[in-house]
Amino acid sequence: MPHSPCKSMSRRQWLRAAAFLTVGAMVPRTLYGQNGDELPVPQGEITNAAAAGPWWMQAARERSRVVLIDARRIVPNGLPTGAVAASILGQGVELLTHGRSNGGPWDAILEGRQRVLITFSPIGASELRTNAPLARALVRELQRAGREPGSITLLGIGRDVTRELGCRPPPIGWGGGITVAGQREQLAQAVLESDAILNVGVLRTHRFAGMSGCLLDLAMGVVRRPARYFENGCSPHVGEIVASREIAGRLRLNILNAMRVVFRGGPEPEHSAISDPAALLLSFDPVAVDFMGMDLLMAERRRQGLSDGEPAPHLQTAEELGLGRGDWQGVERVVREFVG
Repeated sequence: MPHSPCKSMSRRQWLRAAAFLTVGAMVPRTLYGQNGDELPVPQGEITNAAAAGPWWMQAARERSRVVLIDARRIVPNGLPTGAVAASILGQGVELLTHGRSNGGPWDAILEGRQRVLITFSPIGASELRTNAPLARALVRELQRAGREPGSITLLGIGRDVTRELGCRPPPIGWGGGITVAGQREQLAQAVLESDAILNVGVLRTHRFAGMSGCLLDLAMGVVRRPARYFENGCSPHVGEIVASREIAGRLRLNILNAMRVVFRGGPEPEHSAISDPAALLLSFDPVAVDFMGMDLLMAERRRQGLSDGEPAPHLQTAEELGLGRGDWQGVERVVREFVG
């Protein structure tokens, strides 16, 4: 049976309290907005997120689309092969972009950008074992869309996978400068040498931040000194990093990996704290995809007989910075079951 998004609740209730939303059975949702209108595919050059809002907020002015692919029937243990992961991913990007680009969904996502950086969180990767299949799936899909592996950099993934796929090794070093918590912070050189970021976050509880997903994994994975920014539930630091022109101007897609999740402790997983919802969530909006991911995470905790857990203050401040939408009224949910 597929998962289902829960009933509507104000973002202040959800983000400031630990009373997270209930989850029932997942049901299919329409590909269109409440009034039957298609959401636009983002177009045009990206500038400064702080000036006019990031491109994904301008492209979908009322609601942010989040696609959830439920693959439990085909991948009951949450460990897909590269080929199955590519099929799940392909279904997700088609639903996210509506297939409206003549060149295909990846052309709608990348809009001509050639130097692609795919970011992963290496924390707990050997226990979760889902990064490598998703890396293979993403490179395979990008190759089908005309991108050469040598133009793709994998950050946070093992060197063996990079060599296997023929991707460009991430450059060593740090550069540039953004302002975080009132001080200058450097970014990974891999970010500065890219013109498109595909961000893969892992859904899990987090002892400092409440939860981690696309926002936190991206922010802490690209700055030189992440340990500085874990105070106050990583808030507002995560939002400040992602809202910077250097990140938001390159960010093209957020993929929340919920094939296997950490439902207790974290971010480092214990074997007994891993469950396998076998789900993949995709959105242009990093706040919306994490908001919907939190719903799924709390459902996993309830299934394990645990309390709802702690709120995630960095999600609220990211929304307040204009990075995305963190309430059900602002999220269009597209849920589909993957049947192979």
